[in-house]
Amino acid sequence: MSYKTILVEESGSIRTITLNRPERRNAITFEMQTELIHVLEDAASKGCHVVVLVGAGEVFCSGMDLSALYAAVDESAAQHRADAELITRLFLTLHQMPMPTIAAVHGAQ
Repeated sequence: MSYKTILVEESGSIRTITLNRPERRNAITFEMQTELIHVLEDAASKGCHVVVLVGAGEVFCSGMDLSALYAAVDESAAQHRADAELITRLFLTLHQMPMPTIAAVHGAQ
């Protein structure tokens, strides 16, 4: 499957997921959250032994993309709740991974 905000590489039983928005310092969008949840759940179900998370460019991740938050200002309370549930699901998915997860800046030594 192809993604818009992340890259996924497999090397044996190691899955490397690259946050691929270097022009925005890999800031997380709602779309990226959904893609990460999908690829992490897939890794867990396919028996990966290690997941490596890296950021394209010089920054791993600068946090939430503020432009996405500003765009959500006029959303309904129900949509704000759904947005909060999405990030919660991402963090829980990471926390409950059955294998080690490693995060680093791409190319870090």
